[in-house]
Amino acid sequence: MSYGKLSKEKVRRAAAEDFFDELFFHLDDLELIELRYKPVDGKRFDQKWVRASKVVEIASKLQDKNDVYFGVVPRVGRFGDAEHTGQITTLWADVDAKCFRGGKAEALLSLNSMPVRPSIVVDSGNGYHAYWLLKFSETISREDAKASMDGIRGWLDGRATKPLDSVGDMARILRVPYTLNHKDVKNPQPVRTVLFKPSRRYTVEEFKSSGLYHTVGVRPTTRTNGTTPHTSGLADEKLIHKATDAANGEWFTGLYEGNWEAAYPSQSEADLALVGSLAFWTGGDAEQIDRLFRASGLFRDKWDERHNSAGMTYGEIQIDKVLSTATEFYRNGSGHSSEPSASSHRLEEVIAKARTAKELCEATPEKVDWLLPGYVAVGALTEIVGKAKFAGKSTFIGYMLDAVLGGKPFLGHDTQRTPVVYITEEYDSTFRQLLTRTNLTNREDLISIGRAAGLGMTWRDWVEVGRELCVRNSARLLVVDTVGGLAGLRGDDSNSAGEVTNACNLLRDVAAQGIAVVAVIHERKAGGNLVDAAVGSLAYAASADIIARIKRVPEKEADDSTRVRIIEAIGRYGEQTPEQLTIELTDGKYRVLGACPFSGTCRAGCEVVWLDARAA
Repeated sequence: MSYGKLSKEKVRRAAAEDFFDELFFHLDDLELIELRYKPVDGKRFDQKWVRASKVVEIASKLQDKNDVYFGVVPRVGRFGDAEHTGQITTLWADVDAKCFRGGKAEALLSLNSMPVRPSIVVDSGNGYHAYWLLKFSETISREDAKASMDGIRGWLDGRATKPLDSVGDMARILRVPYTLNHKDVKNPQPVRTVLFKPSRRYTVEEFKSSGLYHTVGVRPTTRTNGTTPHTSGLADEKLIHKATDAANGEWFTGLYEGNWEAAYPSQSEADLALVGSLAFWTGGDAEQIDRLFRASGLFRDKWDERHNSAGMTYGEIQIDKVLSTATEFYRNGSGHSSEPSASSHRLEEVIAKARTAKELCEATPEKVDWLLPGYVAVGALTEIVGKAKFAGKSTFIGYMLDAVLGGKPFLGHDTQRTPVVYITEEYDSTFRQLLTRTNLTNREDLISIGRAAGLGMTWRDWVEVGRELCVRNSARLLVVDTVGGLAGLRGDDSNSAGEVTNACNLLRDVAAQGIAVVAVIHERKAGGNLVDAAVGSLAYAASADIIARIKRVPEKEADDSTRVRIIEAIGRYGEQTPEQLTIELTDGKYRVLGACPFSGTCRAGCEVVWLDARAA
């Protein structure tokens, strides 16, 4: 169901109204819906009997101070017992997350792995309420309904660590979507629809043929979802246990349940993130990745749509994209390699790309594709280093982006115009300050994403989001501010050559796809020469194509030291990158002063002096 450009609040309400339309399409004039509600600070339930079309409206007025429930089977007359229930058009189950070792993620996996999958799943706050809609023409007896629901419960019991409650009584009440669960009074949880597939409608015969009929009390000793060990050696349920118990288990659980809006700009990015996590835990088993993704809250019809000329589905493309670059996999001690060997056909594909020196030079332009001559080039990684909150790195980059976005000169050189993607560890409120002081507040071709949008994401996820945003917006420049903050390179990790190299290699992979990458890095407190100035490992310098350090001139060396900066640089492009440049920020623009004006008696800490002011 599409709700166009409605606000989130209106979307939730519209979804709840659709929910009741599907459950109670058949109501006649004698049948009403029982609403039962209990004050947050009380124990006694009150009741109302209303038309289906009024349930959401009335429940929304009660939700702030009450827990609100509805009778799944409509009532005949104003009575709340089983003897006064009407026509049954829906089967249901109440799945408490605490009955599963893997919590809500495993509970959802279990529901979506059933031989007869639910039509609707509602997140009740502490678990799920699942509904199986019956065919419009289906008439079901109470006995058949109870036997089918007992079968559902028995199947789920076989996967749970604690027995689920029996909910097969016809007078059962469940929470109303679009209301609040006040079990934790200080932190009420929204009751919301996480799966809505009203086209899934069943007959009693389908429940009987699937084995979900009258098996109450039976706890199967074998699993029914074909959980044969795969590459990682983990069955589906055990894999979910591992993933939810991991350090980023909270992030995994939220994503597996389908909660992507707060962390990702689109569901496609969330899809890729979940596939990446599943690839790690499954050891790269594409079949198990596909099966587990289909059981997640992110699964949608798009997964099976054809998306390229080769006939691959969207899901196949996502899995292939992750497995073609993944190098880290879970190893459970069973002797499996942490890095599965590449298949022979993959090796042949790589070998076929080998070229002679002549072929490489003929295929590669001789002229460097500069966005900002000397400093930022398409296909290259530029590292900008400076002391945190002192050197003015962000301000410098902001004015540089103002020039690049508008195709205006900068530092005495013409720039190439391009949209820009900016990934920052800043929160929106502080990042807006940078946009304001560098004249970027009205740019629609600057796409930014901050820390709050990606809580729980891995560094690989951050880099992939940046790359994907560049592709979608035809941006040839990606700014990452800062690498250490977003990659989590702090403490020992920042000094580990392996960790730093791995982090930078991911950025180099993005650059290799025809994107200029600018990585912002804090300077270490002790300073040092240009090559070892970056905080942590020397591997930063080894990974970069261009390194530029921004330094503030000491107050006694300049009339206005707050505006004058010295840029030291070194790169793989030789003399095209100036070794040193002095600039001054005046009236919102950087003015090039030339080489360091303090040469000979320099007390600004310059190690290299560039005497030719060609950029002036």
